[in-house]
Amino acid sequence: MEETFAAQLEWWANSTICMRFDVLITIEERSADLAARGRLADDALADGEAVEIWDLLCEASPFFRLAFEDGSAFEVVLRAGNRPGEFTVSECGSDCLL
Repeated sequence: MEETFAAQLEWWANSTICMRFDVLITIEERSADLAARGRLADDALADGEAVEIWDLLCEASPFFRLAFEDGSAFEVVLRAGNRPGEFTVSECGSDCLL
């Protein structure tokens, strides 16, 4: 059974500048690694400027930090989906440079 969680995707420009996006994430059960699909939260999707910034950041670098309300977080690689604000993420392996 799939369950959807509220989370934040963080895009770090450097150690002090971070852009955060509220998202809804559905975890896919497959291997021990994190794999999920998601979309921007409704508030962000309704904000044309936020979607434009999101698109620019996704093109600049696919590396994000996925943070959940319980304090857990994962470094992930994001792949844009077919619709605006949709995406899939997979956990970064040891070869990711964040």
